[in-house]
Amino acid sequence: MKKESILLAMLALVLVFGLAFVSCVDGNGTQGGGDTQGGGSNPPGNGTDEQGIYYTLDSNKTYYNVYSYSGTGAVVVIPATFNGLPVRAVFSRAFQNNDIITSVTIPSSVTAIGSTAFYRCTSLTSVNIPSGVTSISSSTFGLCTSLANITLPSSVTSIGSGAFFRCTSLTSVTLPANVRTIGSSAYKDCTSLSSFTISESVWSIDYEAFAGCTRLSSITIPSGVESVGPATFSGWTFSQTIYVQGEANETAADAVWPNWRFGCNANIVYGQ
Repeated sequence: MKKESILLAMLALVLVFGLAFVSCVDGNGTQGGGDTQGGGSNPPGNGTDEQGIYYTLDSNKTYYNVYSYSGTGAVVVIPATFNGLPVRAVFSRAFQNNDIITSVTIPSSVTAIGSTAFYRCTSLTSVNIPSGVTSISSSTFGLCTSLANITLPSSVTSIGSGAFFRCTSLTSVTLPANVRTIGSSAYKDCTSLSSFTISESVWSIDYEAFAGCTRLSSITIPSGVESVGPATFSGWTFSQTIYVQGEANETAADAVWPNWRFGCNANIVYGQ
């Protein structure tokens, strides 16, 4: 009888603790007060859409970033929202080394595109840059050898180093009116580039920015440019012409832009 009483007491304790545990757990199997994955007001975490685009949720859980792409489709359309939240950025290396994609549509919700985001996407022929993007980061489109043309919005203020390095199909570029800086090797070895207009807003052109652009017949450096880096026009030949608006002669230009003519054999016209 004594043993039966002890056994009944133990069973009662188990029942009490079991009920206490159940009361601390919500209906979805998560402990009360914690985040939930769907079914509640909190957004779900990282995820992949049907195209194969993988998104990461920012630390404040207010927007998503494009982190990578594992799909097989050649035409990619990044949506403006994912899981009910806006898509704000394309991360560095998101599409890097992808030789399948030919076209990427980026929504207006995106305000930043990371460095090397599309680096060596050798089949990419078309991509749009939304109006909220302010910078083309370093090597973003480097070695995109099929990219023939690209339109930059007026919001862009800087072109990063190697941004369009060796885009050998690129034929024409007109910089937006608000661009201030052109980074090193930004358009280096763009061997099909036949037209390039530097906007009046530019004040700095870094080294080798236009090195190897052998098809450009001419280019004009506006009078507002304060800095031109070494070897900016390296590889240019006698058949090409550089118009320097802000400096009266070679001596004056060399004094403010040391070694800017290194490796350049182009015809240089000063003061116009």
